[in-house]
Amino acid sequence: MIPDQATMFVGSNTGGRDITVQFHTGEDHDEHGGHTQIFAGGRLHSWKPGRTRSPDLCVHLPEDGHDWLIVGAPAGDCVADVQVHIPGEQLGPFPPGDLQPAIGMSEIPGATLVVQHIERGTPFGTVAIRQHFEEGVPVHFEWGLGGAHVIVNARFGAMLGYRIGDLTLLEAIRVGRIEGELANVSLATGIVARPEYRDYLATNADLCDRIRRWSAHVVAARWQSLQTLERVRREEVLLDA
Repeated sequence: MIPDQATMFVGSNTGGRDITVQFHTGEDHDEHGGHTQIFAGGRLHSWKPGRTRSPDLCVHLPEDGHDWLIVGAPAGDCVADVQVHIPGEQLGPFPPGDLQPAIGMSEIPGATLVVQHIERGTPFGTVAIRQHFEEGVPVHFEWGLGGAHVIVNARFGAMLGYRIGDLTLLEAIRVGRIEGELANVSLATGIVARPEYRDYLATNADLCDRIRRWSAHVVAARWQSLQTLERVRREEVLLDA
């Protein structure tokens, strides 16, 4: 991905909006703890210690969480320890782990299955989470890999776009894939296509939109860094020739 393409990627996923993210690690909850990152145009515009007055998003990391932002979370399932919130709102799990068991959703007899989600392009690398359905009702999310009837491999930002209603399911998995026996895939598709399930996904839509924007900037910034490193490597080869 060249820089112009990276900028286009950011624009298509953030509406061209910059984002300020406040980070806390471990017990650094005092007013001087943590650090702030400001992303603009698919680049990390600034990184400074301490808090900012009006962040768009607050992210609470475990002690070694800073490294995850650079090399990715180990095995991807440690994202279970990440907490996020919009200023003024309650702290909660990183999506999609924020979704609670659905209450009052109509059942689909026989629709009991496990869907494995593998999502690429989060700020922490690739993550995995399993979604458990009983009689067509989502009852549990579990971070990590394991046995599943259906496997959905997609981009994290696209799935957030589907969740907040910007994308259809087909658009969200356009650059991904779904695996499983046809009967199970059809069953899972029928579950998530229901209007009441879409209403369920709309939980924390504003939070998901901000995380989507943050992720888009991070992905583009990483690609630009890789392009820069590759260019430097080529120049060093030429100088040594």
